[in-house]
Amino acid sequence: TDLWEGIGVLNLQRAGFEGLYEFHEAYAHDVIPEALKAGTRIQFAFLDASKVFDIVLVNMYFIDLIMDIGGVIVLDDCQFPGVNKVVSYWRNHPNYKLHSTFDDTEKKSSWKRDLATRVANMAPKKEKLFHPNLVNPAPTERTVAFEKISDETRHYSWHHDF
Repeated sequence: TDLWEGIGVLNLQRAGFEGLYEFHEAYAHDVIPEALKAGTRIQFAFLDASKVFDIVLVNMYFIDLIMDIGGVIVLDDCQFPGVNKVVSYWRNHPNYKLHSTFDDTEKKSSWKRDLATRVANMAPKKEKLFHPNLVNPAPTERTVAFEKISDETRHYSWHHDF
């Protein structure tokens, strides 16, 4: 049975977005490659499915292939470790920029992490001394949006720690 009983589609209809979206009750890793083969282009994607790092990363990869420049990908449930790790990776992607974050949950105190980040950022050569997640931590908000700012520009040997 559907845990959410179709509330997402119902809310889209209530908001007047009928005809502006396609809904597929299937796994993203099955649907998105088919959309790519069909030549589909999108301007917005909301990813709220698996919380497993490699599955989310593969979904983001295929979404990127069909996303127009200026389009936005929204990731939900970023407080889950697997999704948060994808956010850390995607923040370093040169073809995307962090667009916005949203959190409607009560935040736990993160003063220790904030203090450690501030101290690390004062150090000379901080990128060589500290892990990238300490110098430039991933957002801890529940929902994070990335905007595509350019098509693929990376050299085949591109790598960035995350």
